[in-house]
Amino acid sequence: MMDFGCTECGACEEVCSMTLASGGKNSPAEKLRSAAKVMAGNYKPSDIKNIFQCTKCRACEVVCPEGIGVTEIIDGARGKYVSKKGVKFGAQRELIRNVKAFGTPFGRSGSRVVLPKVPRTPLPRTLLFTGCFSAYVNKDIALASFNILRKLGIAFTCLEDEPCCGYFIYNTGDHASAAELIEKNIRRFKEMGIERIISVCPGCTTFLTRNYHMDIEVVHISKLVSDLIEAGPVPIKPSEGAVTFHDACNIGRSLGLYEEPRNIIHAMGYSLVEMALSRERAMCCGADGGMKIIFPGLAVEIGKKRLEKGMPEGCHKLFTICPFCLTNLKEASRTYGRDIEMSNLLVEFDRSLSSGTHSSAIGRRA
Repeated sequence: MMDFGCTECGACEEVCSMTLASGGKNSPAEKLRSAAKVMAGNYKPSDIKNIFQCTKCRACEVVCPEGIGVTEIIDGARGKYVSKKGVKFGAQRELIRNVKAFGTPFGRSGSRVVLPKVPRTPLPRTLLFTGCFSAYVNKDIALASFNILRKLGIAFTCLEDEPCCGYFIYNTGDHASAAELIEKNIRRFKEMGIERIISVCPGCTTFLTRNYHMDIEVVHISKLVSDLIEAGPVPIKPSEGAVTFHDACNIGRSLGLYEEPRNIIHAMGYSLVEMALSRERAMCCGADGGMKIIFPGLAVEIGKKRLEKGMPEGCHKLFTICPFCLTNLKEASRTYGRDIEMSNLLVEFDRSLSSGTHSSAIGRRA
C-alpha cells in the first residue's frame, strides 16, 4: 500500500485545524493512510470519513519536511471513491443537483450583482466574478466589490446569471461534473471576449487559477486594490483603532497574497495586530474543503478553536477577506459567546473610499 512518503514526524499536527480542534485526532498522517486505502480499494467507512474531514487548508504542506502534497492526495482519493461508488453524502448530492439546476449550490436563481442595463459598446474585457457565497450569503461583499471597482474607475462587466465556478462540486469528489462545468464556463468566457477576471471569493480565485486551463488572467480583487493603493493616490477616509486579520487559506497559502490585504488595512489607517498562527501558519476557520456542508458542527468547533488560539489579547475587531471564513467565524463567535466584531475587508474598504460613483446596483433575475 502506498504511503506517499510520510514519516509520521508529527510536524503537521501542530498546524492542522482538524487535529487542534479534536484534541490530537484525525491528523494529516491519518488522512494519508486513509487515502492510501481508498486508492487501493481496501478501506473502511472510517477511511471515507477521514478523507472528507479535511478543510484542504494546506497548513500541513507548509511544515511537511517531505514536501507531501496532502491536498492533491485528498482530492485524488475523493475522486477515486466517487468514480467507483458515487457521491457519498446526501448534502453533497443536493448541492450538485442545485448547481446543475440553478447554477448555484443554494437552490435558487437570481440575487446576483448586475450592471445597470445600459448599452455598453464595446463590452468591457474585464469580468467581475463574485462567486456564489458572496452573491447569495454575504451579498454585501459582492456589492462592495462592485462599488470598489466603480469608484476606482475600473471598466468591467458582470454576469446577471453568473454560474458557479465548480469549486463546491469538486470538493464532493465528483470531478467529472466539475470538469463539465469548467468546460462550459470557459466556453462562455471566450465567447464574451473576456481577457481578465477579477474574482471576489478566494476559493473561486484559487479554483479558477488552478483548475481552469485558459488564456485569461485571473486576479483576486485584493491584489488589484493593493496595487492601485501603491500606485496612488487613492482617496481614503482614515479609520482609527486596532484590528486583527485572519489569513484565509485560499488567499494566503493557495495564492500567496499575504501583504496585499495588510496593505489595504494600513492604507485605511488601522493599527494591525497579528493573530497567533498567522500568514503561512494561519489556522483554518474550518469551513472550506467541503467541511461546512457535511460536518457543520465540526466546522464551527474548528472556528471556535481558531478564535481561542488566534485572537490577540485586548483586540476585539477582526477582518477577513473570505466569505466562508466570515460566516463560519461569526457563527463560532455567537455559539461560544465570544465578543468579537467581525467584518469583511472589502466591505470596510468600500466604506472608506471617499470619492467615485457609489452604485447600489444589485438586482434579481426573473
